[in-house]
Amino acid sequence: MLSKVLRNHSKSLIAQQNRAISQITGKHYVTPEGVEDIVKHLDHNRPKYSLLYFSASWNPQCAKIENDYEKLTHKYAQFHHVKVDCDATPQVKLFFDARVEPQFLVLVNGSEIQRIVGYNFEKIGSALEQVQDLHQRDLTYFGNSKDTWERFYDEFDRWSKIGEYDRDAMRN
Repeated sequence: MLSKVLRNHSKSLIAQQNRAISQITGKHYVTPEGVEDIVKHLDHNRPKYSLLYFSASWNPQCAKIENDYEKLTHKYAQFHHVKVDCDATPQVKLFFDARVEPQFLVLVNGSEIQRIVGYNFEKIGSALEQVQDLHQRDLTYFGNSKDTWERFYDEFDRWSKIGEYDRDAMRN
């Protein structure tokens, strides 16, 4: 009996360790547990439109806008919503160069299109609609590259290219 309980418990621990992206029941967003997790998740799903939301539990504005953010995720369900908890996963914050919270990052086929700092949801909604209109109607693409997925978000990790030493501006 005890061995059966231990076996089931160890299986659940292994499953928790392998879980890369958390999907909260009833929510229209996912939360990553690390940089590798979000990169694998985006590579696997290849969403056309993505909205990354960077929040922090210490910031009272992030707590205040939680309901408005959830309404946004319902209204713009065609976007793949990712909520990044910058306290729990600071490496994801650094990877995407999110310097303040709340901050929203709009991606099309993995490419950064727009960065919105603050929580004006009317402005965010109009930006999301504008991005969709630009992608579908106004932008011209070469051949069939309109729907081609590329790993544009590799360019976000700017500090790994130029070295950790340059990250601290006060050293200069």
